[in-house]
Amino acid sequence: MKPFLFLWFLTGLSFLWFEAQSQEVEHNFEMKPQKTNCDSIDINSLPQEDKITQIEVTKFRTNQNFQLNRINGFQAAWFYSCDNKTGFLIVKIDNEKRLYENVSVTTWNDFQSSGDFLGFINKQLDPE
Repeated sequence: MKPFLFLWFLTGLSFLWFEAQSQEVEHNFEMKPQKTNCDSIDINSLPQEDKITQIEVTKFRTNQNFQLNRINGFQAAWFYSCDNKTGFLIVKIDNEKRLYENVSVTTWNDFQSSGDFLGFINKQLDPE
């Protein structure tokens, strides 16, 4: 019985040791996004339609969207972020896409929960 308990004890300790070794390592330097190519995107000199196309084919760390089944008015929104802090917001209104740059994740979350998407766009994103 004692050898069995001793073997069980060693197995438990080895499991805990392997579990501790397999945890993610913190780095003391900033790492570039992995499995993405968004850190090298350059859209500054492109027209709006080409910017949107380039964003849609780029791999981002964060890619969230939602769509409504409407023929007119607000129809869909997409949010792309490379650093999970700010990103690009593309909205589709009356079958036309609009791009908003440097949108914070907080603004995206507020937009999603607003319920009045056009009102939010007019007040927060297009406040003229």
